[in-house]
Amino acid sequence: MSYGYVPPPVPPPLAVPRPTWFSRNWKWFLPTVILVPILLIVQAFRNRTAVKQQQAAAAQANAAPYPNAQPGYQPAQPGYPNPQPGYPSAPSGSATQPPAPASGPAEQPEPTA
Repeated sequence: MSYGYVPPPVPPPLAVPRPTWFSRNWKWFLPTVILVPILLIVQAFRNRTAVKQQQAAAAQANAAPYPNAQPGYQPAQPGYPNPQPGYPSAPSGSATQPPAPASGPAEQPEPTA
C-alpha cells in the first residue's frame, strides 16, 4: 500500500545564539564605568577645597583678638565639630539621652494636703 510521495521532515530551525552579557547590559554598564571615576575625582577635589577653606577660616578666627578674652575660650580647630558640653561622646554614655540637669530638684516634691 503506497500513499504516494512523503516529503522528508522539516529540519529544526538553527539555534539563535544567546546574546552576551555585555550586549544586553552595555546601556547602563558603560556610563557607570565612565561616570563613577569622574564623580569620585570631582568629589575628592571638592573635599580638598573645603578643607583648605576650613583651615583658613579657623586661622582667621584664632587670629582675632576679641574671642580670646572670653573665659573658657578654646581655639577653633579644623576637623569634626566638638560635641556639645554635657553630652556624652564616649561609648560609656548614651548619645540619645541628655544627662540630668545640674540644677533643680532631684526628686519630685511631696504634695501638701
